[in-house]
Amino acid sequence: MSRVISEEKQLGISWRTINAAVALLIGIALQVVVFLINPDPTFLSLTLSGVTIVYLFFCRAWRDFLAVSTVAIPFSLIEAWIIRPVMAHRWFLVLPCTGAAAFALLVFRLLSSTGEARQWKHTVATTAFILLASLAIVIPMIVSFYQPRTYDGLLLAWDQALGFQPSYSAGRLLTHYAWLRAACVYFYLAIGTAQLICLTVHMKAGTAWHVIGKFLVASAIAFMCFMIVPAVGPVFVFKNYPNEIPVAAAALLNVPPTFVRNCVPSLHFAMTILCFWNSRAWQRSCCAIFVGFTFLATLGLGQHYLFDLVLAVPLCALVELLLARRLKLAVLPCMLLIIPVLLAREMIAPSGAIVGWGWVALTVTLSLLSLRRTELLFVPVTRFRIDSELS
Repeated sequence: MSRVISEEKQLGISWRTINAAVALLIGIALQVVVFLINPDPTFLSLTLSGVTIVYLFFCRAWRDFLAVSTVAIPFSLIEAWIIRPVMAHRWFLVLPCTGAAAFALLVFRLLSSTGEARQWKHTVATTAFILLASLAIVIPMIVSFYQPRTYDGLLLAWDQALGFQPSYSAGRLLTHYAWLRAACVYFYLAIGTAQLICLTVHMKAGTAWHVIGKFLVASAIAFMCFMIVPAVGPVFVFKNYPNEIPVAAAALLNVPPTFVRNCVPSLHFAMTILCFWNSRAWQRSCCAIFVGFTFLATLGLGQHYLFDLVLAVPLCALVELLLARRLKLAVLPCMLLIIPVLLAREMIAPSGAIVGWGWVALTVTLSLLSLRRTELLFVPVTRFRIDSELS
């Protein structure tokens, strides 16, 4: 054994260096496969960029990662500006390659670990699950085949009851500031990165699957709402968005099945809220940034109406209370979520600004108060367990 080690020293190599080199090749191959499957920036490709944060949080092996990035980043730049010169948002391609290499390094850490094998298995499994979950964006397309008509016209009327159109106002803002629009596109597509940032501390404490359970329950409830009130967003159904607001639109619109019916409620915004509530320290600050940009992106990119974002708050409160087994308290956010959905299904919209803003204030306030009574608001359910295990 000592002879092998001495030979390694003479050659100036180590197993860590070999692992980093192999991880680089795997990372590049994985990144190439991702873009061969879908040449556009996808949720999966930008979720890969979040794996870098997980790797550096657990391993802190800056030398290995810098060695990988030294080759990975130039490779991505060559692909972005030479191989795919006509692609929009080409700079997005720089991020996934290093993340793919970081995931490969995590796998090598798992294979070479001894005493901490359980923690590495937990970390790799959780990270892999989030990467696979980013591909599940196609699941809501099932709704398209069962619901050919959408309620976009009615949701436009719900927003108009506030006295203006929030999605059109945000869309004009992003049209005027190109850098802000580019940032919003990134934060909208990188929802998996926010989830990985939130899960880093939970991976270390062994409570990550509890938080993932919240993501799954929120997705299941949202999917049922998609079936009740299918909608696609103003950018897909109304011409000249965001420059021209429709004077009148039918409550039900015929929309091609290629557009995903996943508006009510906004699952994107709900996920960032759950990430914020279930994180702490620097992770919470990062998730707060995701909450702000996702709010602006979902409206400004024409993907959602304000109605969808408001209903994301009781959805998150309902999920938190259900998994905390506070079933009696869960009735209130459940009603705050279901009643507007059923009213929209029956094509009923607020009659004026007072009613509209009153509904918004009541929905958000009561949802947060239902959590405040159980000390869940801004103090995640798992925090007490995390603090005890990390102390």
